[in-house]
Amino acid sequence: MHSPFQSNLCHLCESVAVSVVDSRFLPQYHASPETTMSVSFTDRIRVPKDVLISRLQEESVLLNLDNESYYGLDDVGTRMLSVLNSSDSVQSAWLQLVDEYDVDREVLRDDLVSLVERLLEQGLVEVSPA
Repeated sequence: MHSPFQSNLCHLCESVAVSVVDSRFLPQYHASPETTMSVSFTDRIRVPKDVLISRLQEESVLLNLDNESYYGLDDVGTRMLSVLNSSDSVQSAWLQLVDEYDVDREVLRDDLVSLVERLLEQGLVEVSPA
């Protein structure tokens, strides 16, 4: 079982230079109180065709071809996105990740919601009903 830091499971940031993407230097994300999740746990999450993903060891770099911006995900964020993209729903992805990580279920849920919201904001995922 992987034991990530409970307060910091994943980061998502816009990066200017792909070669500099390193999770130690990515800014923390704090959702504003007004931010609400625009998807349901019954929805399905997919990476659209206009987003390219390149793995760099356990991390990944995403290129949004629409806005020509690069984004970096650390190893946990990369795993979360992979599970989300291959699951039938956000709920089933969350349940799979709960089995994989030694972390409080609610902490994982909050981090998964935060990641999905940030991916949606940047146009890196699409949502469809399950």
